[in-house]
Amino acid sequence: LESKTGLPEPVVSVPQQEDDEDSKARPLSLPENPGEPFPRKLVFLQRLTISADTAQEVAAIGALVSKNRKSFDIVAIRPTSEEAIDKCCTLNSIEIISLELGQRLAFRLRLPMIQAADKRGIVFELAYAAAIRDQSLRRNLFSNASELIRLKRKGRRILITSEATHSMELRGVHDVVNLGVLLGLRETDAIAALTTIPKRVISTGKERLCSKAKNVSCIVTTVNEEATK
Repeated sequence: LESKTGLPEPVVSVPQQEDDEDSKARPLSLPENPGEPFPRKLVFLQRLTISADTAQEVAAIGALVSKNRKSFDIVAIRPTSEEAIDKCCTLNSIEIISLELGQRLAFRLRLPMIQAADKRGIVFELAYAAAIRDQSLRRNLFSNASELIRLKRKGRRILITSEATHSMELRGVHDVVNLGVLLGLRETDAIAALTTIPKRVISTGKERLCSKAKNVSCIVTTVNEEATK
């Protein structure tokens, strides 16, 4: 993990998903006594992902997150309508827009919304596990991801994750980079989606937490500096 992420200490994001239906997604369990060469020290981050159907719901989520920012290191919203994603792209309180790319989207991705998200440091998440589960999900993921990458100028500010619900859905770093290239990413951008973009997401979350706590702009130390203390 250390060599692939470039972080001094391994980082694990523990997902917590909230939506109207019972989510089947569960965090993958870690061994209680893994031994070597499993890292002795892990940095655990709390991530919150919330589904939203309307602009009003997105606004309410943004306000709620701002008041409870200390509870989460990373905040993501999964919009399910065009008005919801339009509103997501204008928020200053989230780090990730998570799209269910394995399903047929109920809206079309447009360049203005992408540019609005970029201005606020919001990244779009591309989760690959859907391509492993089912042929129809794989077809939808390739179609939706290719369009997203095209609008993102070959993949700038795209975060690649697994969204795996089982260890069999996980893939190695090189396999994921190759998948990114197949979807239309340049190799350098596919590597960045697994390394520098996650670090940027963490730093953005820390900056928003710090700004909220002090109610003033503040200088945020980088992840490397934080971990070496």
